[in-house]
Amino acid sequence: AYLEYRLHKAFNPRAGIIIAPLGRFNLYHDSNLLDITPRPLVSSFIIPSTYSDSGIGALGSFDLGKSVKLSYEGYVVNGLRSDEEGEIVREAGLAESKGLNKLVDNNGQKAAVGRIVLSPALGLELGASGYRGKHDARGFYDLSIWAFDGRYQYKGFQVQGEYARSAMQRDQSSD
Repeated sequence: AYLEYRLHKAFNPRAGIIIAPLGRFNLYHDSNLLDITPRPLVSSFIIPSTYSDSGIGALGSFDLGKSVKLSYEGYVVNGLRSDEEGEIVREAGLAESKGLNKLVDNNGQKAAVGRIVLSPALGLELGASGYRGKHDARGFYDLSIWAFDGRYQYKGFQVQGEYARSAMQRDQSSD
């Protein structure tokens, strides 16, 4: 559940438990069209599938011409979690890392997540997403995830794809 106040097409604040705008699949993972198809590999190993989190932020869109549209979503969230020693990630990858969906964070440090989408023509969408925050309970590990996605639809034909990378680094100042 979240609260959203529709101020203007270009800026709408939102707070609560949000679906993190990290890749296109995560935003549209509950579609009835996906009942018989498996999750994409990128949403099984790199981006935690069905990732939602407690946070606050904004979303909106701008018309940049007759058929060109730019939209965005950006939030400050509690962040993806790991267990105390980070064993979840070392053994299972990011697939088992989830948001807490609580008001309390696992390490007291917030993360940022956002997505920007350019639609230069009817039926074409190009998106870029990013996530950055501490991952483990002690706050020693920085986690970054970057994703790029695209979708093209013409009449009954549709093609879509997503590429993502993640990196985890130990914060040198924590030594």
